[in-house]
Amino acid sequence: MASGLDRHQQTPFVTPDDGKNLNRCFPGNPSGTFTDRLAVKVPKGDQLTTNKVVATYAVTASPGGHLDFNGSANGYIAPSIDVEKIKGQLAGKPATQAHDVLTRLPVQRSVISQSPPLPLMPLSASRISIDYGVEAQAPARSS
Repeated sequence: MASGLDRHQQTPFVTPDDGKNLNRCFPGNPSGTFTDRLAVKVPKGDQLTTNKVVATYAVTASPGGHLDFNGSANGYIAPSIDVEKIKGQLAGKPATQAHDVLTRLPVQRSVISQSPPLPLMPLSASRISIDYGVEAQAPARSS
């Protein structure tokens, strides 16, 4: 789901462990860096969304001074899209035409936001950022 476009440049998602952008490390390497090993887990044809990856871990001490680290990371995946190509298709278009481009993507909803509001998308694709995320849904209530 494309949850927004903003004129302001955003920093791409990188894993703090090695500073790599996970969506640029496919197909990954099972013996590579942390990010390379994570990339192996994302199915072919999918990519991580820009939603925050939640990592949990526990450290336990065992006899002999050994430390055991156990953890997991959870994120959202969605069908892969070519973000640079899409940004090029949006550049210089009126918001209505830009919205038409976005509705042809595998998304449920798209939102275009600009600050200040302008009649056209930025002329340079480098001034467009795409937030490809999943909207969290509230858990179903039991009756």
